[in-house]
Amino acid sequence: MFAAGATEQLSARVTGKTERGSMAAYVLSSWRFASAADAAAAPLVDLVESCDGVIESTEGDRRSEDLFEGDEPHLRLVVANTDVLLYRAVRLADGSEGLSSTASGLLPAAVVDHLETWWLSNAAGATVTEP
Repeated sequence: MFAAGATEQLSARVTGKTERGSMAAYVLSSWRFASAADAAAAPLVDLVESCDGVIESTEGDRRSEDLFEGDEPHLRLVVANTDVLLYRAVRLADGSEGLSSTASGLLPAAVVDHLETWWLSNAAGATVTEP
């Protein structure tokens, strides 16, 4: 992504446990580009768009590509202005089946929608500094 013009990158891996003991994990990564055109032309965008079963949606200047396992997205790529966001559901190596509230064990689409909104509003635009 840096070879394609990304100027910043930020990632987080999150693992959580519900009150009932179900586990879920995901990885979010974002890249900032100098322009919206550069973000839209990022190689990751073409890669995800080429996947079988990808579902594209557009809302204003935000375009997203989803791949689902059942009703839950296991991958979402979002291009919003100069940012590219990648959400990936992660299966835990401990053999846990994930969330009992969804058939796939993955986070529900509404939760992924919320993560996308929060990440783009708060974290994607953050300036990355070293301590």
